[in-house]
Order: sequence, then structure tokens, then C-alpha cells
Amino acid sequence: MRTPGAEGLEYYLQARTVIERAMAKTGLQPVGWECYRPLWYFTYAGEDLVDGLR
Repeated sequence: MRTPGAEGLEYYLQARTVIERAMAKTGLQPVGWECYRPLWYFTYAGEDLVDGLR
């Protein structure tokens, strides 16, 4: 029982973009260590979430 399209990476990349746009006005950003396998490992809305080399 999966949402149609959720079997492909494109679905999650699109979801990430939609969520970033919806949250833009809040100023909130995800923190990678707070959840397992987040959509945002290194960047969020074009900004780095981690310091140093990837």
C-alpha cells in the first residue's frame, strides 16, 4: 500500500521541494540527527546543513 509514484526517487525529490517551499516562511530547517533517513542530509532549500566536506 504505497502512494502512486512513491516507488521512484523523483517522487521524494518532488516532495522535498514542495516541503521546502511550504516551510520557507517559518525559517525552520531540518536537523539530520533528529530523524532516520531524512530527505535532507546535506542541503535544505539550497543552503548547507552541515559544515565541512561531504
